[in-house]
Amino acid sequence: MDERVKKLLILAENFMRQSKDPVHDLSHVKRVVSHCRSISKESSLSNEQYQALILSAWWHDAGRTLNKKASFVLMPFVDDTLSALMLWYWTIRFGLFGSVVGMATRIIFCKSMGTGTVLTKILLRKKNRILLDILKDADALDLLNVERSKVICNLAESSIKYRIAYRIMIRWIFVTNQFEFRTQSAKELFIQILRNFLEWIKQTEVYEWHLNFIPKHKLDKNIAIGELKLIQFSTII
Repeated sequence: MDERVKKLLILAENFMRQSKDPVHDLSHVKRVVSHCRSISKESSLSNEQYQALILSAWWHDAGRTLNKKASFVLMPFVDDTLSALMLWYWTIRFGLFGSVVGMATRIIFCKSMGTGTVLTKILLRKKNRILLDILKDADALDLLNVERSKVICNLAESSIKYRIAYRIMIRWIFVTNQFEFRTQSAKELFIQILRNFLEWIKQTEVYEWHLNFIPKHKLDKNIAIGELKLIQFSTII
């Protein structure tokens, strides 16, 4: 990888190490980068495309470091745009130009909630849209990461805000079609991640903890939906 690009990776790591958002922190970004590496193996990416993908994975949540506190309302709509602008700013500061940094910046812009679909048609060539698909899939895979869920549960112990956010997240993940992955590798990874999550949430201590703020019938329904999704994905694979 280009040494100048490596400087941007190191900078992104430093930014994420300072993140005040415990759900979008350095650990989260590292897992997304790892998923991107795994998923990209099924695609015949050029060296430039691969570098752009990894760079975008490292920077995709950098915008969240601008907040002193985690935000569940505003940030989901603006974090990708802020992250892309931050990457763009630092590429100029470092005097970096070229297809890799430009492509990475466009990928993050196109990941934006709401405006992403339009921006993708304008900013990304068809051959590079696979990079956006991989990044989106990698980010979605981390929604059910057990270690990440444990962090949220610990925060919910002392914060009504996190308790409400976690309850909404559980319902949103299982009830919506959030996991319509675009890449085959992501579907395969998702099976194991979902299996691990369901095994964790059904543990007696963990299950009883959830009953403190999720009605039993709703919790059981969400788990049942998760088990159904597991069967569906296993059948497709």
